[in-house]
Amino acid sequence: MRRALLLAVPLLLMAGCAAPPNGSVRAATAGSLTLSFAGDIRFAGKPDGAVLEPVAQSLGHADLTLATLSSAPTPEALKLLQRKGIDAVSLANDEVMDYGTEGFGTGVTFGAGRDSAQAYQPWRTEINGQRIAVIGLNQVEEATDADDARPDRPGIASARNQTMALTAVRQARVDSDVVIVMPHWGNRRTSCVSLAQRDFAARLSEAGADVVVGTHAESVQGQAQVNDTFVAFGLGPLDRRGALLRLTFAEGAVVEEQWTPVAGDVETPGPAQYCASLGEPGDEDVFGGE
Repeated sequence: MRRALLLAVPLLLMAGCAAPPNGSVRAATAGSLTLSFAGDIRFAGKPDGAVLEPVAQSLGHADLTLATLSSAPTPEALKLLQRKGIDAVSLANDEVMDYGTEGFGTGVTFGAGRDSAQAYQPWRTEINGQRIAVIGLNQVEEATDADDARPDRPGIASARNQTMALTAVRQARVDSDVVIVMPHWGNRRTSCVSLAQRDFAARLSEAGADVVVGTHAESVQGQAQVNDTFVAFGLGPLDRRGALLRLTFAEGAVVEEQWTPVAGDVETPGPAQYCASLGEPGDEDVFGGE
């Protein structure tokens, strides 16, 4: 095994690089939006409201609250999420296909569908006259090619096909005031941002994303400003290892962010750090390129 080279440095700015159909119209403070995000939600069997208490207590009063569901998107689970104040959930992850396709294409899910057109379709809502589009994308190989949506089969929206993924963002940019992308990406159990995450974040920014909030790493990762895009690389899971994020968005940009650790031993993230290594197993468990 070749010796790994570990780079852990602050992630710098990356250079260059009508009514909504399935969302609700809600009132908001004029001139700004509050956007709240939770990480991966996992129910160990039957949906359990206790798992969602951190969201209900810390994020429930935002104009829009989003999360990633890594459990079965059953009607029971989706109703519970809504009762706890979560408006919609991304299903673009490496676990959701283990539970079948129930819940795909409902009014509160995105990032998966009964075909690729539905999977890559943004979830849309309008708040205070601002048109919001939210896109979920998977970028980890634990979800295999067999899990990816195709024109003739159900599945998740995958960054394996970056042309289709970035096209979805560009198209959303055309008729939306706020474009949010929620990628499932990165390496597990590390606070370091992988090079594939960094590069894909730059591509999402260039395609027109205003806000990028990621999950999957099972630890909290830092944040960066990528061109005009605010990027939070990893929220961690919704348990003692994760953190919640609340953003204030005004005049086309994030003007304030607030991190809330789920447990007292979780540190508030600072500037993102990236790690590059040579030849270590697991370093290439994310994919990139067109």
